[in-house]
Amino acid sequence: LFLLNQEIKRHAEERVAHAEERSRREAAEESNRRLSFLARAGAVISKSLDRETTIENIIRLIVPEHADQAVLAECKSFGQWSGVWATRFDDSIAFDDASGASKLPVTWRPLLDRVLTCDQAETPLQVTDNGGNEPLHLLAIPLRERERVFAVLLLARGVRYGDYSPADVAMMESVAW
Repeated sequence: LFLLNQEIKRHAEERVAHAEERSRREAAEESNRRLSFLARAGAVISKSLDRETTIENIIRLIVPEHADQAVLAECKSFGQWSGVWATRFDDSIAFDDASGASKLPVTWRPLLDRVLTCDQAETPLQVTDNGGNEPLHLLAIPLRERERVFAVLLLARGVRYGDYSPADVAMMESVAW
């Protein structure tokens, strides 16, 4: 019985060691994946001097890998938006206030307005939109110029990706910066 208990204890310790090793390996792989994404994002940002091309390319990079839909909404003046919308299966669509606001889901516009008007919002806002067939996890990241929020990067993803982890939020904040 003593030898059997020792063997059971040894097997349990080995399982714990394997689980810890697997966890460390998965964390390292995830870290490498995020670093690779940020490197590609940096290359896209520095590739073109045209602002609209850069915005569209960054959104196209985000959408297939980290979100189902993305909007970068710039504020011309309060209540007047311009920006780029991208979805997984469609091409990017440029929009202005007259047509763009009507193309956004009705629950997204107040979130964009809230991030824009909250100058003290240093951190992104996360909400879950339960208005559709399946919940969408939304992440709204303010883009700042000095102390003023001039645009909002809004990412939406469904159950396939799940909610945004703190590492996801930090990575998207890096892209926004």
